[in-house]
Amino acid sequence: MKKLTTQFPKILILLGWLSVMEGCVEPYTQSISTNSKIIIVEGLLANDVNLRPILLKESLPSASGSSNINPIRGAKVSVVVNGSTTIALTEKQEGTYYFDSNFKGEIGSTYQLKFTTADGKIFESKVEKLLAPVAIEKVSHLLDAEGISNAEGKTSAGHKLYVDIQDPANAQNQYLWEWTLYEKQNVCQTCIGGYYYRTPAPYGACVEDALLKRYNNIFDYACETSCWEIVRSTQLVVNNDELSNGKLIKNQYIGTMPVFQYTGALLDVSQYSISKEAYNFIRLSQKQGIETGGLADTPPAALIGNVSSVNDPTINTSGYFIVAGKATAPHWLDKQDVFQQQVVPVGLLGGRATKYEPAGPSTVRPPLAPCVNSATRTNQQPKAWIN
Repeated sequence: MKKLTTQFPKILILLGWLSVMEGCVEPYTQSISTNSKIIIVEGLLANDVNLRPILLKESLPSASGSSNINPIRGAKVSVVVNGSTTIALTEKQEGTYYFDSNFKGEIGSTYQLKFTTADGKIFESKVEKLLAPVAIEKVSHLLDAEGISNAEGKTSAGHKLYVDIQDPANAQNQYLWEWTLYEKQNVCQTCIGGYYYRTPAPYGACVEDALLKRYNNIFDYACETSCWEIVRSTQLVVNNDELSNGKLIKNQYIGTMPVFQYTGALLDVSQYSISKEAYNFIRLSQKQGIETGGLADTPPAALIGNVSSVNDPTINTSGYFIVAGKATAPHWLDKQDVFQQQVVPVGLLGGRATKYEPAGPSTVRPPLAPCVNSATRTNQQPKAWIN
């Protein structure tokens, strides 16, 4: 069976494929090379609550020949269920439209994305059916001392991840994989050029200090409660059962992740049953160089997805609204292989060492910092976590 793999980029703490995964998204501007305006759509609806939001962006050409990607603000966005029930989404950040937290897709139902931009342009996706998920039989990992390469060609250790799947017989199946890693986090606040204070409530703040700022000094502050860092995959890894229909698919590669710490960590693997059209779109995006990031990353030549303009056919669109059945499986990483192969972890602070504020005569300094829930951090112990 042919494996479709991608090269894994250097990961910082704040990341994620469709980094919106159950969390907040910061709007951004991105420069690309294109000659016309493109409306870009990114979304994934599955049989799960806390669905990721829909991202809407537009690529606007500039006089320099490049283009800027900006969020589309103020759109009216909805999903039509089974051709009759309309579910409205809410814009919580610019260009980021959220489902109600209790809404989830149902296997066998159909879904169609519709939105109207502030200037009256109407868009809709093709009607997509939520396919039944296929269970993950087994998750395994293998430590590779040179598993990750960065943009400069430097390599570092990484865990290669694999799954076993019992593919259903007499049906075409296409799969997309993601993973979410939970690592115990000990640093809950970092101040650059200043000190951390517990006021104002509830989270406190960094207060600038002239001397520390002059030397660009960094101080870290320990967590006052248990805290977990959330790291999400940024690879797009897909495959189909063309050569394995009805068979046990063993050791299907689903991605590589860095070695962050020596301590054990929990991995949650998500496997999506996607349509043949969505699979072909991702394959084509990979051929055009979009190997990491979201499906709304626009390649040199715009990819036509499943969304189009209703009242203006001259508008170019790209990206994809995926509807998919989701199966998940937990996997515990005890990190014994990291010890045995004497691998040096990269840590959870972007590759730098922890630097705590030195203790002094004051009994209130340095203060502990709260673990603030976000897209990349949680104070709730993950399910299947092993203490």
